[in-house]
Amino acid sequence: NKTMKTKHFLVLSLILATAITTLQAQVRIGDLSAPRKGVSLDLNGENNTAKTGLGLPIVELVNSGSALPLADDFSTLRGVMVYNLTVDEGAGLPIAGIYVAGASNWVQLIVSGKTEEYADIVLLTGLPSKVWLGTTGAFSKKLTVTTTIDNTEGIQLKYQWYYVASGENQIPVTITDSINNTFTILAGSDADYKLQSPGDVKKYFCVVRNGVKSTVTTRVCAVYGSGVFLDNDVWLNMLSYNLGVTDEGKSLTPQEQYDKCLANFEDPSVTGYLYQWGRASDGHESRSSSNYDAVKSATAGVDVAANGQVALGSPGYGQFILRNTGSPYDWRNLADITEWDKAYDPCIAARTEGGKEWRLPTSEEWAQIYHNNNPDITNKKGLRFRPDDTGNVSVFLPAAGNRNRANGALPLEGTSGYYWSSTPSGANAFGLGFYGGTVSPTGTNNRSHGFSVRCVAF
Repeated sequence: NKTMKTKHFLVLSLILATAITTLQAQVRIGDLSAPRKGVSLDLNGENNTAKTGLGLPIVELVNSGSALPLADDFSTLRGVMVYNLTVDEGAGLPIAGIYVAGASNWVQLIVSGKTEEYADIVLLTGLPSKVWLGTTGAFSKKLTVTTTIDNTEGIQLKYQWYYVASGENQIPVTITDSINNTFTILAGSDADYKLQSPGDVKKYFCVVRNGVKSTVTTRVCAVYGSGVFLDNDVWLNMLSYNLGVTDEGKSLTPQEQYDKCLANFEDPSVTGYLYQWGRASDGHESRSSSNYDAVKSATAGVDVAANGQVALGSPGYGQFILRNTGSPYDWRNLADITEWDKAYDPCIAARTEGGKEWRLPTSEEWAQIYHNNNPDITNKKGLRFRPDDTGNVSVFLPAAGNRNRANGALPLEGTSGYYWSSTPSGANAFGLGFYGGTVSPTGTNNRSHGFSVRCVAF
């Protein structure tokens, strides 16, 4: 009857549903035998001899805390397994490999034991750790990573370049289009990762990966413009000329200055003025200024204004003041002046150049300049600095001689150079000096001598 038929249909439906549920819970692919107990999807072949492997979805995850590109969030992904290609330690994805979705993040599946298919990465580079690119954008260098690797399996290597704008604590920035073993740094470019203006400093490095292992190589600190390195790769901008050179001298490169000195060491386009320590620019610094002969003893004074400078219109103003007898040999005869007043630093006149605040270097800076930039005295015509030891000259200090405190003479032009610092040394003052093949980066001299001035700025 109708009731009995309905009951039979319901029983059959229940049996069928149970069978379908069983098939959905346990499935074997490879033969017609039953799946192994406790296995939802059994990929073994007959007698447990599979001929193929399981291919996981290959994806490029965004970061370990994002479900993208699979889903908007992790609510439907818990337990999902993928093979991720993105390698970004900062994003929590340190290697390309297998990751499993948790409640709110991707978890890297770490397989212990030696992985024979990946060879060690052995990197060689002959590049200097510092690269100076010249004083204009005309210079460029190509940084090349050379790999020597036992790669019999043909493992594909991946390269990624990064840069750090400045300082040791800045976050490295990925250079998105630099994924080869060569990378070109150019000066004078608008690109964020390149050197955009003189004095710009950037640090570059490359990370090489072979799928599991990675190494950082080719750490390079690059800069261009006239200047020198201090300790810890700090770049100090330096005017490319001595104060007082001709307009022509301001446009000469360091190498051109050197060539000029070889031809004529008295050329005013490279020699410049000679200042007495602590004195403002009042005309005394000119090599042709007259001597103030009236002051020759320790007791004779000059008419010094309240600001410590020679009073305008008084004897000695605009003249080279001589000191011949008796200590302290200060042109003011004032031993209590302890610093070169910043308001009268002669470099203040150059502060419009390049938008930088120029000043005299300190004695400590001269010491660091000497020890970090491969100094070289060639043909006794000047002191050259080569930051990366490649022969490229970033700063040239001509052997401009000095002006003697006792008689105002200009000896040693073409054989020696003396450059003031802003640092006092008792009644004297520190400066860098060189003569012949000897350099004294922190020597002391009487303040009434006339020395060259080279300005610096950060």
